[in-house]
Amino acid sequence: MRLRSTLFLCSSLLAIAACGGDETDSHDFETGTYAVSSAALASATDGCGLLGAYTDPEKVIGISVDGDTATFNLSNDSSAEATTLPTATLSSNVLAEGYEANYLITYGACNVRVKRSVTGELTDNNKANLTLTFNVTKESGTCTASDTDFLTLPCDSSYNFVVTKKDD
Repeated sequence: MRLRSTLFLCSSLLAIAACGGDETDSHDFETGTYAVSSAALASATDGCGLLGAYTDPEKVIGISVDGDTATFNLSNDSSAEATTLPTATLSSNVLAEGYEANYLITYGACNVRVKRSVTGELTDNNKANLTLTFNVTKESGTCTASDTDFLTLPCDSSYNFVVTKKDD
């Protein structure tokens, strides 16, 4: 009986090894400038009013990859402050929320709190489906949405889009 159990265990391990076990085909995700395409609203409404920026055919974002951390420069502005750049942790082609960008924008006498996060999945080398989530609230002062860059205040919006690395 013991021999039969040992043979069964060995044959099971060989079958797993022959099939590749639980290895995944991880895609490359490299630092660079990425073109944005196929942007669509992921939330019920576009309360923040930013979908147009992501449907622009010229829209690009910067992505910096260091180990298993991807940092998203959504404005592709090299002078953007680190607090405005959300990150995601990459594992087995999945981009899980890492650091939620959380910062203030001042509009005259009004301070607006902006929170942004990015999640997604690599679909090929240097190509990913991403979801960007925005949450914007008035933190202090007196202002209305018309005093800001947002459609409504407060607002919540999520956007799905594809990013593909451009040849630098």
